[in-house]
Amino acid sequence: MSVAQVPCLRRLFGISVVQLWTYIILSRDRWVFRAVVITVFLMDMATTYLDVGLLHSYLVTHFGDVTIFTTPETLFDLEILFTALIIFVVDFYFASRVHLLKQVHWSVVAFIVGSNILALLISILSVIISIHSNFFAKLGFTPQHNEIVVALENAVTTLCEVVATIALAWSLRASRTGVPRTDTILLRLHAYTITRGVLLTIVQVLSLAFYVGEPTKLTWIAFHMCLSKLYFITMAAM
Repeated sequence: MSVAQVPCLRRLFGISVVQLWTYIILSRDRWVFRAVVITVFLMDMATTYLDVGLLHSYLVTHFGDVTIFTTPETLFDLEILFTALIIFVVDFYFASRVHLLKQVHWSVVAFIVGSNILALLISILSVIISIHSNFFAKLGFTPQHNEIVVALENAVTTLCEVVATIALAWSLRASRTGVPRTDTILLRLHAYTITRGVLLTIVQVLSLAFYVGEPTKLTWIAFHMCLSKLYFITMAAM
């Protein structure tokens, strides 16, 4: 984790703002879905504020104080919670698209929704454990146990993303009508869905790998902080 992440977060948030403006101007979606997109953007804006505050706390206010990395950080807990909510809303949206296309068995949609809910619940659990660390310590819950919870949440989210991407890509490809104009649009959406899924899966896997391999070095946070913005950008672009 370094100050170099701040410009990266700023650029991604700038892309989010442009994507939201483009969506509002060009989209013909119903007001309900527009409200969902705006809500996700506001949560992404909140994670940006929390990310910058967290970096300032670690790298400026407590510069050189290594004990800060072993104490609960409210900003980080809130950032994790908002990111989990963004991922939940976006994956639920893509699950609804798979359901509406009706090209896969209902159990696939059920798996996507179920794993999505499970990932959110595990995220909430990890935040509760972090906030009430003293209480859970009395129950014999160690930081290593919380690391397992966080790693499990990341793994479930990654699995949900992979299944949702494959299901949506398959559904779009199977929905071709034989009409050239319609099929061209579907093929573009198919290519975009696969590209989006690969990008998010890579970021999720890198975050998980660095967290499991080097949890104390905080390298994984660099990938984690990008997730909320990538999820919003790819959702609004659809």
